[in-house]
This record gives sequence, structure tokens and C-alpha cells, in this order.
Amino acid sequence: AWIEGSGSQGSNTIRASMFSYFLGAEKWMSVQGNLKLVSQYEIPRLSGTMQFEDAYVIPEYRGYRVIEKVFAYGIKEFAKKYPEMKLVQGFTLAGNIQSLISMMKMKWKQSRKVMFDNEALLNLLPGKGKIQWELDLNDPKIIAAYLL
Repeated sequence: AWIEGSGSQGSNTIRASMFSYFLGAEKWMSVQGNLKLVSQYEIPRLSGTMQFEDAYVIPEYRGYRVIEKVFAYGIKEFAKKYPEMKLVQGFTLAGNIQSLISMMKMKWKQSRKVMFDNEALLNLLPGKGKIQWELDLNDPKIIAAYLL
């Protein structure tokens, strides 16, 4: 998790640095065309918001609310460090039904949805679109669930 725009870096810069390091320079250069295609479907992130992305629970631990506990811990810790933080954003793939159910159970609200209509992109990514979810840290129900 991170605060979008903190340290003068947005999430795209953070992720690009990470991917280029792990992929290596040659592989990184070979995927540039795909990155341009994916970037056409980006959902803007709000500066100053806490960001969650790419969570996975191995099958043996599903049903134990692991992600909810990780989110709650992260939100509490970030709220201590960034008391001005009032919004948390996360993303899921539109076709990941289990993820959609989990986000709704955890009181996240869907804020934006982008469906992919490009055949090349549909062949490249595992989902048919992506959904941005938000938690409003001013909402008393969210405060009770995540900050107390």
C-alpha cells in the first residue's frame, strides 16, 4: 500500500520502477507496446489517497477474512502517519467474482468501472475490465470497521 502522489511519485512511476527491475531491461523494452495499450484504460487515482492493489489469498486461507485484516491493519497504520487521509482506493478485475463479493462484504463502494473493448487487451489481461473501489474514512460505519 502507498499514498498516491506522496514523495512526488504516482503509482505508475512506482509500479514501472518495480516491473523494470524484476523484468530486466530487455524484457521491459519488449513490453512497452502492451503498456501503452493498457494505459489507455487507466482509472485516475486521487492524490493523497491510500492505495491497495494486487492482493491474493491462497486457497487454504480463504474464508478467514485475511484480506480484510490486512486492509484494516494497513489503514490504521497509514491513518496514524497520515491523519489527513480521508479516502482509500483499491482495484479489482471486473470478472473476479470472489473479489467483488469480498470488497462488498468489507464495505467498499464501487466508484468507477472500465470495461475493455480492445481484442488485443482482452487477450493480454486476465479480466474483461477493472473496478475502482473506495472507502470513505469520514463515514462512521467505515471508521467503526477500520479505525477503532
